Amino acid sequence: MITSEREIRALMTAPEQQLFDLSLSKELPKFSGPQIRAKLKRARDLRDKAQDTYRRQVMATQGRTGTKRGLTGGSNERTRMKAAALSGVVERLAAAATAADDNSTIH
Repeated sequence: MITSEREIRALMTAPEQQLFDLSLSKELPKFSGPQIRAKLKRARDLRDKAQDTYRRQVMATQGRTGTKRGLTGGSNERTRMKAAALSGVVERLAAAATAADDNSTIH
């Protein structure tokens, strides 16, 4: 299980790290709704890519080991953790996009 931001960063590429940092940043509310939605789309694409990679790895492990679950010890764990971390990024950006939309209708 991931216990620190440092471990999360070790799993991610530079663009993924930028989105991760942005999703935790206090600067996020300063972005406009369309800007946040563009970042959200990118985060979703990266999350989906990580999830697809994990699924492919599990299928390959199933074929190689003959296990139903495709899990052998820590195999594929880093990819699963990366997908989970990116899911968190998507959730935070989606909440920020909703908040930005709410703020734009108030003004």
